Amino acid sequence: MKTRIWFTLALLAAPAAPALADPPVTSNDAPAPGPVQLRMWLEAMVQAPWAECFGPDFRRSEALRMLLAVQRNQKLGPGVGWYDPSRRTLDWQWLAARFDADADGHVVAKEQNGAADLFAVLDRDRDGAVTRDDLDWSQNSAWVRNDALSLRFLRLIDSNGNGRVTDKEWLAMFKKMAKDRDHFNAEDMRYAFMASDRNRGGDGKGKRVFKKHWLRCLVEGDLGSPFEGPRPGQVAPDFTLPTPDGQKQITLSDYRGKKPVVLIFGSFT
Repeated sequence: MKTRIWFTLALLAAPAAPALADPPVTSNDAPAPGPVQLRMWLEAMVQAPWAECFGPDFRRSEALRMLLAVQRNQKLGPGVGWYDPSRRTLDWQWLAARFDADADGHVVAKEQNGAADLFAVLDRDRDGAVTRDDLDWSQNSAWVRNDALSLRFLRLIDSNGNGRVTDKEWLAMFKKMAKDRDHFNAEDMRYAFMASDRNRGGDGKGKRVFKKHWLRCLVEGDLGSPFEGPRPGQVAPDFTLPTPDGQKQITLSDYRGKKPVVLIFGSFT
């Protein structure tokens, strides 16, 4: 066990060493990890074998969860790896407590008593009422699954990628799937989807990357931060960042209590 711990410690520490000739994986300007981050990664490496032994009963920090996901070659996505479901304070319970007057699980327009365009946005499935399902963005939501399917179908037909399908693009896809027939069927569509995945380099298994590169990206901060993120209701940490044009600095606390500010933490797109 000791041999494994020291070996894994060396494996993680090596990519962060300034004397290494290997450049950063994703950016030549990527800074070396600071002492606090490096300590967190080293602690995670020491804890990793114990987490494997004790299973889900072993408490996992953000850094440890990230490291285990990389070691196990897990995919990254909603609910996979260290990507937890989103947490929010303004959820269905909050909405229902304020607007569902008859407590039937449906907020209709007259109960909401607000702007019609806002109600239309909340009524995602356009059935005339806002329900718990309308606010569900997980993979368990039928709307989310259908949205993914519709986007995939749109991209299959949208040959110029402008987000719109013209009659010419629709007819071209019909001819491609039907070939010399006057129709196409489910099998033709399935093969069209498979061909589209191959052309985009997708095989349903995710991109294969050497674990060494994943570990380097992890330590260099290109896969996220090892620090725990803010929780719902917690005051956002103050920061100062340059604007995209580099002309001035923006400090979060300068806006606190003065105007609404939207912050997106850990967005990987």
